[in-house]
Amino acid sequence: MANIGIEIRGIKELRAKLKRMDTSLQADLVKAMTQATALVQREAARYPAPSRRPMRFVSDKQRRYVMMLVSQGRVPYRRTGTLGRTLTSQVKSIGNDIIGTVGTNIVYAPWVIGHESVGGRGPQARYHRGTWKTLKMHLDAKRGEIRELFKAMVRRWISKK
Repeated sequence: MANIGIEIRGIKELRAKLKRMDTSLQADLVKAMTQATALVQREAARYPAPSRRPMRFVSDKQRRYVMMLVSQGRVPYRRTGTLGRTLTSQVKSIGNDIIGTVGTNIVYAPWVIGHESVGGRGPQARYHRGTWKTLKMHLDAKRGEIRELFKAMVRRWISKK
């Protein structure tokens, strides 16, 4: 019986090179995701023009609350820009996933820019619909640009390897 053997040289070096490539790819993906979240954050931080439409109360409780604010001088509301200033973005690497988030911890944000209920707050109040875009709307509007960011990253990554 004839014996045939196969010897593969350089396995250790190949594994080391693949590990370096994996680390490099991870870093490039994080960089692209950081650019993508910044794109959405910048877009969401821009305030729309005030709606100037009259408020329709949805309940007597809401009407009483608004009248109390009027008596305290807190209505009409003056924009402070707080919502836009407090928007942040974060990128996390969890296992093989790169997760980018854009948001704010402002208590009233879900009623202004939220597309779903969060912790009993939101979704976007009827009064803000048509004036304020939700964060999801901003993401959807930037989806093409985000796709191009990642395509460009992949092209750069492939060409340098």
